[in-house]
Amino acid sequence: MVKVEITEEKARPKPRDLKISSYFSQIFSMFEGEECEIELLCENDTMKYIIERFGEGVRTERVDDDHFSATATVALSRMFYGWVFQFGGKIKLLSPDNVVDEYNKMLDDARRQQNSKI
Repeated sequence: MVKVEITEEKARPKPRDLKISSYFSQIFSMFEGEECEIELLCENDTMKYIIERFGEGVRTERVDDDHFSATATVALSRMFYGWVFQFGGKIKLLSPDNVVDEYNKMLDDARRQQNSKI
């Protein structure tokens, strides 16, 4: 921020339906994008990261002895895709298809860039 100053203008009240905790669970590292409901396939040992990111109210369902699914609303951004990537396959995007396709395209682009440097 540049040239921040105090003014006499009254602050606007917070919208009644705004839930700060929900808002912050959707935004990844201050990068906002299109909101989208996503489904993830997660290994059981990643539950703490899912709760940390999306809160205790995140919808989860047992898939098998080793996995659960999580459904959440996120603001799509490169930071979101990076968050998924950091788990090295322990968290996978299941849906929607356009989000899975975008993630795979980003991975393919990164592979091509890496191979072109060799």
